[in-house]
Amino acid sequence: MIENTTDITDNSIRGSSEVFLNNLDEFIVDSEFAKKEVQCSICLDEFKVGDKCIRLPCKSEPHIFHSGSDSCSGVRPWLERNNTCPMCRHEFPTDNQPVIPTSNVTLTPGQIAVADSNISPDMNDDNIIEEQILFSVENYLREISDLVQSSLPNEEDDLQRAIELSFNDIS
Repeated sequence: MIENTTDITDNSIRGSSEVFLNNLDEFIVDSEFAKKEVQCSICLDEFKVGDKCIRLPCKSEPHIFHSGSDSCSGVRPWLERNNTCPMCRHEFPTDNQPVIPTSNVTLTPGQIAVADSNISPDMNDDNIIEEQILFSVENYLREISDLVQSSLPNEEDDLQRAIELSFNDIS
């Protein structure tokens, strides 16, 4: 009998980061946009003037969905469970990944401030490599010191040996 090893709670599925979700490009459909006759890929309805929408920063082109209303749940529930665009599968940041904008994304000052606050200014590549080398050298020197200490005669051992030899001389 072959066992089913598929885990229903697949841990590889992860939602988009909270920072990404909080900074989605939301807009209200105006008459100019409504003339384009673009539809939401979730509910398949055309966008109407006044609809609240989300524009995802996909690599090939932005994909637009309803933000959520009585008639359409919008793209947000999908993004809370997945970190990809439902149309093109472009990946968005998760909570354990840094927010890295693509070339066609325009960040607001608030988004830039959040991204800057997540970057440690002293940890550029050169500093990281320098710290790793220093750590390795310190460990190497510590190992050599321990090896030298263990190979040197111990004063207590010498004293014990002298006492033992003195007993042999007496008998």
